[in-house]
Amino acid sequence: MRESSLRRDVAYGDHRDLIEEFQARVKAQNATPAAMQELADKYGEVKERLAAVTKKLTSEQAVSAALRRIVAELDLELMRAR
Repeated sequence: MRESSLRRDVAYGDHRDLIEEFQARVKAQNATPAAMQELADKYGEVKERLAAVTKKLTSEQAVSAALRRIVAELDLELMRAR
């Protein structure tokens, strides 16, 4: 309103009910917008899923390393047997 040099009562005119509704909605949200709370909840869920997937990946990498060692040993045994 400062940029336009208008007073609030002039700019809002006869729409005091909309202003009061907006203010009530803000107070009902405890100053945390619902969209922001949804994002925070979603972030928590995604973070948990990422931790689970990371743990699974670490496990699979260990299995893969063990299998590579076994294949290398079997390859050496096969070469000796020939």
